[in-house]
Amino acid sequence: LQTNKRSLKMPVGVSKWFFAFVLHRILRILPTYGFVLLVWWKLAVTWGNGPFWPRWATFVAQCDKYAWTNMLFINNLVPSRQKFGETSECMYHAWYLGVDFQLCAVMTPIFVTLYLRRGCRRLSFILELFLVALVATMTYVNTFRYDWSGHLMDGKQTLEYDRDAYISPFYRATPYIMGFITAQIWHEKSRFCPNLGIQRGVSIALSIVSAVLMVFLTFFGSSAYHNLPCQIWQDMATSACGSGWPIRDLALYNSFVRPLWSFGLSTMCLLGFNGQLHPLCGGSILTWVGWDPIAKLSFGMYLLHPLVINVWFLSRTSKFSYSHVDFIFLCSGIVTVTFLSALVVGILVEWPLSKITKSFEGWLWNGGKTQNASMKRSQVTDDNNHEAELVVGERQQLLERTS
Repeated sequence: LQTNKRSLKMPVGVSKWFFAFVLHRILRILPTYGFVLLVWWKLAVTWGNGPFWPRWATFVAQCDKYAWTNMLFINNLVPSRQKFGETSECMYHAWYLGVDFQLCAVMTPIFVTLYLRRGCRRLSFILELFLVALVATMTYVNTFRYDWSGHLMDGKQTLEYDRDAYISPFYRATPYIMGFITAQIWHEKSRFCPNLGIQRGVSIALSIVSAVLMVFLTFFGSSAYHNLPCQIWQDMATSACGSGWPIRDLALYNSFVRPLWSFGLSTMCLLGFNGQLHPLCGGSILTWVGWDPIAKLSFGMYLLHPLVINVWFLSRTSKFSYSHVDFIFLCSGIVTVTFLSALVVGILVEWPLSKITKSFEGWLWNGGKTQNASMKRSQVTDDNNHEAELVVGERQQLLERTS
């Protein structure tokens, strides 16, 4: 809503804009997504060897069976119960694109239509807050019912959570809804009081609270990783492994970590948009212009980073022992290779195809005429208007001289 000004001028009726909105999203994501999927499925399997490399044959088999679900953005839903969670999918990390597209296709027409309809903006806020509370409540209740754990190494409990909640659009909806709320708050503020700011003391306090909250949530769960990891068939409650957290603590963690993280990020964003995020809490870093070119590579890096990690990990000839120094160097190397790979994909695939799809959309929504033709027609109209203004001005001067 805030970044795309045209969306605020869209007709209230969903049918007037929804198809164009969804088509734009598909054309923006699918070409690069399909290219990386093809590399993962058909090419990467030839890039390594060793005792661990046969694992990639599992990736290929999963794509042979389910690659079509990725292209339809339903890979997190088909099959309906995935035996090993998201790792049962073709290009397993792409579950996020399925969840994101489903939330976009379902929630956007509801929330945007309500928000743009006169007299319904308060209702849209109430509905969004209700859904956030509903997701948190259902997560809390179902953690007790199905013995879920949101921690990575709790074996059977982690697998149950992974299958039933981790890749489910319902349980993933909270940050998406909070994004709607953040955009609507900022838009209302920009409409009615664009120059309004909060007191300096309040802005500093909110900056500190949001930054501390996000740091706390990042490291709060670290105690869950002090013990031996459970295998996926081991029950944390009956084995000497896993986090050892009681079910009540797991329910609170599963239910509130995403809403609280979203609240902290939303507060930080609103303060940053208003120029009141304290520099010590990330204000100067988050507004750095150098993020703009890096952000253009974020989609490619997201798609490619598991490929880079698996090529490195499965190509090893022996097991390894962990050390902090090895971790730092390995992480730095993987980030660098991922960045360079995303740059290559961006130059050769993502950016050229983005221009082509943008031209196609311009042709489609301009009644079969190209954007250049539309621009030329607009230029001719402007020239004609300018000439008409000159003629009117000359006539007015002539009348003044005559009088």
